[in-house]
Amino acid sequence: MNKILLKMKEILKFLYKYFIKVYIFELKIQKKNKIKNLNYFQLSLKDIKKEKVFENYFKKNVSKLKRFKNSKFIGIKNNKLIIASGWQTTKNIDRWFIEEIDTKINVFNCVVLYDFYTNGEYRNKKYYQNLLKYIQNLNLNKKIIIYTTSGNKRSIRAIKAVNFKKKITLSKFDL
Repeated sequence: MNKILLKMKEILKFLYKYFIKVYIFELKIQKKNKIKNLNYFQLSLKDIKKEKVFENYFKKNVSKLKRFKNSKFIGIKNNKLIIASGWQTTKNIDRWFIEEIDTKINVFNCVVLYDFYTNGEYRNKKYYQNLLKYIQNLNLNKKIIIYTTSGNKRSIRAIKAVNFKKKITLSKFDL
């Protein structure tokens, strides 16, 4: 029975790629944003064991450890919980793979932001927006790209609220 469920999940994931649209947003910020004084962090692989909150997160998300090769984990936390987080590329790359539609896009000389998440009880309280502003402040005069699926209305609202502009809509059919 488990094999059937896994196969069905695999088929649904494959089909999903043909029906989803991805919105790509860009921004090049010239001056710093005003941000709330929150407990922001930037984490590299060597920093994981420094705090229990990070150690616990990566015990649950072991597959994300390989991301540290080209990215850093960035977010807002309190003592016991990662409130909002995402990933930012740290190396200059030419192409970026968007898993949702199984394709690569050109991102030469861009910082790519991806895989953001806000803990349920902290949603709709502007933590994601503050995190995006914080990241913008770290990347003055650099082109920043962030993407999300067309159905993620809350993420789209937050991304637009911090001045990102939608540049492209991509789907598997466009390729």
